[in-house]
Order: sequence, then structure tokens, then C-alpha cells
Amino acid sequence: MKEPVFEYEFEAPTLKKQKHYPHLRAFNLYMDRYKDPKDLQKELLVEKLKERHPFKPAPKQPKYPLAYKIPAGTPSWLSDDIRRRRVREGKWKYM
Repeated sequence: MKEPVFEYEFEAPTLKKQKHYPHLRAFNLYMDRYKDPKDLQKELLVEKLKERHPFKPAPKQPKYPLAYKIPAGTPSWLSDDIRRRRVREGKWKYM
């Protein structure tokens, strides 16, 4: 007799109604949460294709990606996004 397998399918997370002015939220992360997943995946694919050449191997990631400075005068939300992109976390996970 085979061993039984129990699987559970989790429901998709429900989002609250989108606010026009979210209080104490990073607007770029807030907008990404409510963006259509297909549009978000398309944007990430375009960014990925900008970095890579189809006939060359993928560029090596630096050993310490956060050691490089972010340009001065960069807004805080953009510097956070650059940091997340360098360490491949959040929406940049599959780059």
C-alpha cells in the first residue's frame, strides 16, 4: 500500500482596497503590490534582457554587491530599490 500524500492549496492573499494616499508606506512597493502580475513580470523580463546578451554567458555577480556606492543625490526609495536589485531580493529575486 502506498503512503498517502496530503497536499494543501493555499488561497491567493487578499489585498485591501487600494488607497489614493497610503499612510507610511513606500509608494514603489505599494504600487508593485497592486500592479498586475503579468505587467510586473514583463518589466522584470525587459530589465533582465537589458543586462544579458543572448550569445554570451551571464555576467558574474560581484562577491560583495553592496560594496559599490549608490550615486549621491539618489532618492531614498530608488536607493532602496537599487540595493534590493543588487542582492536579488523582493521582486528582483529571479533576475
